[in-house]
Amino acid sequence: MKKSLLPILSLAFAPVVFATDYTITSTDSAVPQEISSVVANATFVNGSGTSADVYAHIAGDKAMINKGPVVVEENVHLTMDGNFSMNAGTSYINMAKGSSVVVGVGTARGGFVIMGNTKAQSTSTICGSLEINRRMTAGTSSFHADKYIFSVGDARDYTKDNVPYCSPILVLGEGASIKANGVYGAYNSFTKSLNRIEGTSSRLYAATLQVGDAEKGKVAEGALVFDDFLYFVNKTVLTLNSSNAIISGAKVESNTTNKDAGFKNATSQKDSTIFVVGVNAQTDTTVTAGDFTLNSSVANELGTINATSGSTITLVSDLLNVGEAFVLHNLEITADAEGNKSLFLKLNFNEDSSQNMQIENFYELYNADDVILNVEIYDHVKSEFVTGNLNENYMVSQDGWITTVPEPAEWAMIFGAIALAFVAYRKR
Repeated sequence: MKKSLLPILSLAFAPVVFATDYTITSTDSAVPQEISSVVANATFVNGSGTSADVYAHIAGDKAMINKGPVVVEENVHLTMDGNFSMNAGTSYINMAKGSSVVVGVGTARGGFVIMGNTKAQSTSTICGSLEINRRMTAGTSSFHADKYIFSVGDARDYTKDNVPYCSPILVLGEGASIKANGVYGAYNSFTKSLNRIEGTSSRLYAATLQVGDAEKGKVAEGALVFDDFLYFVNKTVLTLNSSNAIISGAKVESNTTNKDAGFKNATSQKDSTIFVVGVNAQTDTTVTAGDFTLNSSVANELGTINATSGSTITLVSDLLNVGEAFVLHNLEITADAEGNKSLFLKLNFNEDSSQNMQIENFYELYNADDVILNVEIYDHVKSEFVTGNLNENYMVSQDGWITTVPEPAEWAMIFGAIALAFVAYRKR
């Protein structure tokens, strides 16, 4: 029996309720413990007494976890097959290593959402296995109205007692895996179900997906598989503390529009595509510019970042060791409604390495007549981004490796070293 996690559907203004313990004792996956419904803060306790695997089944149209934090203890496995969504509501969800949740089994609708709250930016942690099947279709057919497979955050700008809604942070640790099944529409249809990391429209807080953690450990390569594409909406951050863990677009060829547009099924992170977009309001399906930051602290390859015109893309690899690199094979810009293509590109790389950050098609974008590319380079002395002038404060090789231009004193040292080496060679 596959491992799984639970669903939760809740309002951002839900009141706080006390947690309820659900003790799971069945060690037979073929005869799971039956739970009729779950409608409050919940802790799913391993009642085996030996930390053995235990199993529970939650059924019915109202089988949902609602209005608060959810904890799934080690080796607890849950399946849910009612018409519901999995939504950590105004709080967070923690899944221990060895736990699992399957949402939307059979013909049931499914979906998984972690929303933030109006008190503080909350952090959820998953070190277990999550499988999401079938789309959620409740509400109107807009970009935001409960049409999702996997979602962290929400674009709605809630406030409570004049405190703004805070986008959530999801940390994935050792043992984490996500499988989001199904392709429900074309890549450019934003009324379809989506896998998304989504900050609020106001962009006060960034919705964050952190893959790997110093304390919780790293995520295995290829452990996060999204049949459809993964979208980063409004202000978002992707932190990669693990190498090549994400597969975005594993089965997109099953949609004719995707296939005709040239998309191929991804088999690894290095041939995956992620989208960066923005939206202005809850019911607005008009796509605008996004604000996306990718921090890579370990070596990584990514196939394509496809950003709506006007987006800001920040790439950070300055913590990589010499000899390690972040490689982006393709950076694409989708034109806006007026046909414009522009991008704000901010780069922060390890200046001590000549091969630390690569954007393979950099020159193609830089020289394109229909593209406006604004580049900023992080100045480690000033601790700020400064305007990037090609061949003045940064250089790019023909195959896209980005480095800084040495200061005059550094050039003198370089040429001095070359001259000394040449004299030594002549003396020999």
